[in-house]
Amino acid sequence: MEQFAHDYTNLFNLVTIANTTTDYVNQLQNLCEVDEWMRFFVTERIAGNWDSYGMGRGKNAYAYKRDAGRWILIPWDIDFVFDSGGNGATDGLWGGSSDPNVNRMFDTPAFRRINIAIFACGFSIFALLYSVQ
Repeated sequence: MEQFAHDYTNLFNLVTIANTTTDYVNQLQNLCEVDEWMRFFVTERIAGNWDSYGMGRGKNAYAYKRDAGRWILIPWDIDFVFDSGGNGATDGLWGGSSDPNVNRMFDTPAFRRINIAIFACGFSIFALLYSVQ
């Protein structure tokens, strides 16, 4: 395993695909767990975490890839959001990222549909939880 400690081939491939113009959707879906990425983005948006990757300053997340798997995103450093530092509920559903590649994902119809479906599911769950007394 030590021989691979400084092999960034997979990361460079992710960056290349994120910036490609040829078969963008299929290539990104083959390389990333796109549904998981969208769940990550939706969760961060609902929480108002402007300090997260995909929103605002575009940091505070880990990207991870298993040897035979696709890239996933792991949230990190969200603690201040649940105190007094998060954005309110009036933020847009997408866009506003400091990373143009994330904004491109949000603007791609195939990925936007996934994002909207996850938002709808999340809001249905919240509505159910708050209607139960």
